[in-house]
Amino acid sequence: ERGHYQTNHEVNGKLEPIAVAPHSKTDDFGPFTSYDVNGHRVSFLGDTHPVFHGSVVKAVASGLRTYPKIVAALGERVNQTGSDAEYQKFRAHIEEMLAARVQSVRRLTPTVVELNVHAPMAARRFRAGQFFRLQNFETQAQLVDGTRLQTETLAMTGARVDVEKGIVSLIVIEHGASSRLIATLKPGDPVTLMGPTGVRATIPDGETVLFIGGRHGAAHIQSTGKALRDKGNRVLFVGCFASAQDVFCQDEIEAAADAILWISETGAPIKARRAQDRSVSAPVLDAIVQYAGGQLGEIPIRLQDVTRLQVIGSNRLVRLIRDARRQELAPYLTQKPATTASINTPMQCCLKGVCSQCLQWQIDPHTGLRTKAVFSCSWQDQPLDIVDLDNLDERLAQNQVQEHLTNQWLDLLFARHKIARV
Repeated sequence: ERGHYQTNHEVNGKLEPIAVAPHSKTDDFGPFTSYDVNGHRVSFLGDTHPVFHGSVVKAVASGLRTYPKIVAALGERVNQTGSDAEYQKFRAHIEEMLAARVQSVRRLTPTVVELNVHAPMAARRFRAGQFFRLQNFETQAQLVDGTRLQTETLAMTGARVDVEKGIVSLIVIEHGASSRLIATLKPGDPVTLMGPTGVRATIPDGETVLFIGGRHGAAHIQSTGKALRDKGNRVLFVGCFASAQDVFCQDEIEAAADAILWISETGAPIKARRAQDRSVSAPVLDAIVQYAGGQLGEIPIRLQDVTRLQVIGSNRLVRLIRDARRQELAPYLTQKPATTASINTPMQCCLKGVCSQCLQWQIDPHTGLRTKAVFSCSWQDQPLDIVDLDNLDERLAQNQVQEHLTNQWLDLLFARHKIARV
């Protein structure tokens, strides 16, 4: 609460840590709320303040306690009024930067949709590995046969951003009713896009990274793989798909990976378009072992060279790879790569420590005993060995009946009514 406080600010487009000194040694409310940074005043409110962090009630209290300090610091400037034209210009700028609107909706596969959202500030702030919270507005959602087609909040991986155009590209995998409703959005529709949020991906220098993922992984690697390659890392992507028709954004995935192992669990193999890529139709673990053993031809990137492993996919894929590291893949992953996995718990507020919907237990990897619960929305990619996967399975299964019934109702609405969707 006292002394210097460590925070971040943006320097030439990058977040840099700074230590800011308290403006005053006295404060009526105990914690400092105002700091001098290079001659400018910075105030910390809500979750950004270490004392008020983690509670909605405290966040409101921080505003109540802080605003008199801000007004006092502004002095006579509080009474100065600008012209209406100046305000309208300011308002238009803020609206342009912060308001999110659908730019386009495009179907990529029978079960995957790409949603492009015009949100300049969100695009500017995005870093590889982060995600967004997406929802449509109740007042804008269609009313069909007494049912409002409003989505739940959806945690969406940021696949790509175009900073110049202010576009955020999200890959929507149609699983539940809310994700299926994204296909009903139209260009120009306002949406709420919170973020970017979550922890940025770890980007080392000059390492060999094995990236294993299904459809979520195919979205994730588009930004993370590029960031890894830009830092001189070699990236091997193992893409796990049910069939060849489930592949999407192949150009973008190829640009993000030095080599790819395409896996289709059923049907014909996915067509590999580059000399360094391999393709096979087989169960995921069998396919990786075939690749590592040279049965699919010359190996462009050996598993023996892998120093980092990241798994982005379902809880079943995460469990499969966790166990395989000590069994089938042990002869090949000889460097015992540091392994992280996506922990896709149920999420709601995505505000890091408020609603508790995303709570996930961690364990001691040696004893298997639980150590602490963490908010997954603030730590979505966790070290695999400390994750309680049994708890994750239970968390994901808790709403199955409600999700199934809602899906069935949406099927009925789509069948009875002409609801436009891509």
